[in-house]
Amino acid sequence: MQSDLYFAPFTSANQNKNRRETEQEYFMRLAREFEATRANQRREEIKQKIKGVFVAFFNLFKFKRTQNLEALIG
Repeated sequence: MQSDLYFAPFTSANQNKNRRETEQEYFMRLAREFEATRANQRREEIKQKIKGVFVAFFNLFKFKRTQNLEALIG
């Protein structure tokens, strides 16, 4: 009976880490990194747009400072 403790299926995570990656793996890795970079840029752009909308919205309401309570009571 084989124990689960010693059973390690052959997956890319368990392969020899010292072997060189193939040309296909290299280009796939580059593509994944490029997509991740684009996704992060899109998130940042969306975040900046949302911040801009809120800033523009709150700039519509310009509040004037009022006198403090001691000045009003006098």
